[in-house]
Amino acid sequence: MLLEKLQTLKPQKVLDIGCGCGDFTKEMSPYCGHITAIDCSERLIERCKKENNLSNIEYLCMDGRHTTFRDKSFDCVIERASLHHMTSWDKQIDEMFRLSGKHVMIIEPLDDDRSVEKRNLNEAEDFYLEVQHEAGYEHYNHIKKDVLLDYFISRGIKHECIINKFDDVIEFDEYFSMYEYFADKTSNKDYWMNRLNEFKEKLNGGKLCPNDVINIFCITD
Repeated sequence: MLLEKLQTLKPQKVLDIGCGCGDFTKEMSPYCGHITAIDCSERLIERCKKENNLSNIEYLCMDGRHTTFRDKSFDCVIERASLHHMTSWDKQIDEMFRLSGKHVMIIEPLDDDRSVEKRNLNEAEDFYLEVQHEAGYEHYNHIKKDVLLDYFISRGIKHECIINKFDDVIEFDEYFSMYEYFADKTSNKDYWMNRLNEFKEKLNGGKLCPNDVINIFCITD
């Protein structure tokens, strides 16, 4: 969805907020003139420079809520699944609108309970958050659709909202593939690994399902 939008718009100056390891930034690069990609993690920015460095991408370590760029510095400002990594997510959206001269694009995961697999996922997410918080990783519950859209409605911002629904099945071990990485960063790995085994037994072979995704596209000029 996002790549299709970029292919149509062909923006010349793009800001990618919360670029992570840069995999998706690299995917965007053929459709953009120049991309400034930022993330607050120095470790991830260094990884970007090593693994996804292209001539039209500049990687910078910076907090998306408090950037040093001038107003309307970019044609298009994008965030993809970074809002739920902060408590004051609205400040990041405010900053996105300050920096954009034309387009703002927001892509975030959504929770749903329409199936057993979705409900299993919601329970698994809550459990995953426990070990991540213990490990010092900033990650929070996904923002509810109505809460997110109310931001735009209350400010009178015209927006297009498209929700992609996913009902594929995820195996338990696939979903928790990074769990041990976080358990290693806690002071009691054995406790957290035992909790994982208990949770797996509780689900009793139950499958999980990917998150739905909300896409919000705004024109700022």
